[in-house]
Amino acid sequence: GDELAGGSDLVGGDELVGGDELAGGNEPSAGAESAAGDELPGGQVVGSGESSGGDMPGEPAAAGTVDTPQPYQVPVGQGGWALHLYSFPDNGLAQAQVTDLERRGYRAAMRAVDLPDKGRWYRVYVGSFASRNEALAARSDLLERIGTDWAMPFRF
Repeated sequence: GDELAGGSDLVGGDELVGGDELAGGNEPSAGAESAAGDELPGGQVVGSGESSGGDMPGEPAAAGTVDTPQPYQVPVGQGGWALHLYSFPDNGLAQAQVTDLERRGYRAAMRAVDLPDKGRWYRVYVGSFASRNEALAARSDLLERIGTDWAMPFRF
């Protein structure tokens, strides 16, 4: 289904509500170096509302820093839907992805979810869309822009 009961708060004051379990229990993950992070209470989400901008020394400029589309410049899920990009069993890995996305010009949020038989996972989301179809329509462009191969609409 697209919803689980419960709410979450973004650090920075933006509020997110809702939840989602992937059919078949698939939890995609992405490689990232571990970053220090505090354990979140169940259901809490972090992600600054501000993009840090700029690039890390020695890294090429990211494609999304100058021409980031509108759905990725507003609070995640503000329109009711977002794109779920990554899931990690480790808070630090998820926070590292949020930081990277924000550095590249995308507002991002992380949510801690407890999954049956899997334990706590940390999911990373971007975008704000008015409908599931709008999120689906934006997915292929986002995947190309950020260089990943999976994203799923998520209802907030």
